[in-house]
Amino acid sequence: MGRPFFIMQIYLIGFMGCGKSFMGSKLAKLLDIPFIDSDTLIEKDMKMSISVIFRKLGESEFRRLETNMLMSFNADAVFATGGGVVESIENCNFIKDSKAIVIWLNPTWANLYQRIRNSARPLVKGRTETELKTLFNSRKVKYSELSDIIYTGSSAQELLAQIKKPG
Repeated sequence: MGRPFFIMQIYLIGFMGCGKSFMGSKLAKLLDIPFIDSDTLIEKDMKMSISVIFRKLGESEFRRLETNMLMSFNADAVFATGGGVVESIENCNFIKDSKAIVIWLNPTWANLYQRIRNSARPLVKGRTETELKTLFNSRKVKYSELSDIIYTGSSAQELLAQIKKPG
């Protein structure tokens, strides 16, 4: 497709397991721009996994690191945020005020739960499906408020077509 002549910043938001990393890398390739995964950058910066950060430093410190990572983002790229990025008003305001296209990847709850239920994610371990669905429901409103596009599909090509749609 070739590199766009304008700045193309895209934030992918959504619950854990929605496909931000998977879809983000494919979308970035189609757009010929870099893909940045906030969790991967945090792990690289801290030289420890997200699970270890949660265990050793706690969720509040992870959220602080996530905010710092988000605030430092100013690139021509597809940026996959963490699922809990919407837990911070500061993050929400930053995303809302950005010039980026904000896409909420929103598969069905059944698909989300299938993807995360046996994962080692810190916020999944020890939680029931009901507890996880409650967490998802508490974030849905924020995802919706921030998004320019709500995408329920699974094809990067279809998502790109939706991004390019006028209006």
